[in-house]
Parts: sequence; C-alpha cells; structure tokens
Amino acid sequence: MKRILPACAALIAVLSSAPDRSLAAERAVLLSGADLYTVSHGVIASGELLIRDGRIAAVGSRVDVPADAERIDVSGKRIYPGMISANSILGLPT
Repeated sequence: MKRILPACAALIAVLSSAPDRSLAAERAVLLSGADLYTVSHGVIASGELLIRDGRIAAVGSRVDVPADAERIDVSGKRIYPGMISANSILGLPT
C-alpha cells in the first residue's frame, strides 16, 4: 500500500500535465513532396496530402490548403494508405 500511493500520485501528475490533443486534431496539416500510394489512383509522385480533423481531407498533385494549415515537407518519403505491418514486405517495392 505504501508503494501504490506514490505511484498513483506520480501517474496523476503526469496525466494532468499532458498536452491537450483536441487542438491538434482540429488543425489542418499538409504533408507535401512524398510519393503517395493510393488504392484507386496509383502512385502520385511528389504529391500533397491534407489532413483535417484527424482525417484525410484531400490527396493529389496539388490540393487546396487552408491558410492556417501546418506544412510539413516529407520529400523523398512514401505514404501508404491504411495500416501496414512493420515487419512485412508484401506489396512494397524496394
């Protein structure tokens, strides 16, 4: 019991100081310069991907971007849809 109380107090302190994630979810983020591997439109080389409210809002070679969007340059990277097992090479060209 003596060990549980300090651990609970430390956990409460950490959780109460955690940043508020709701603001980040509302902000638009643009990832630009990556090769976008889509399900229905093949590969878009050096494309742009707009994320708004935690969801993909637009994908293409050029997309309309809100003025307050955070822009992140991801040139030379690849972006794939969905979840991919980290230890799988299925479908990923090298």
